Amino acid sequence: MRYQSVVGFGRACLVESVEEKRQALEIITAQYAKGSHSFTEPKLKATAVIKVTIDTMTGKQSGFDAQ
Repeated sequence: MRYQSVVGFGRACLVESVEEKRQALEIITAQYAKGSHSFTEPKLKATAVIKVTIDTMTGKQSGFDAQ
């Protein structure tokens, strides 16, 4: 059986700043969509963005060749 997993622990908080929400959403959408996107202030105010500050993280895998 092949698997890869990551387990992380940290603190989550709601992002309140409209500008910080815009920056976070631009980073996220750049990963999944081409081109630029605009986020209107009403849409940003209606959108919840959660910031996770990671304290610890571990990962493991099995069944993959070591490189």
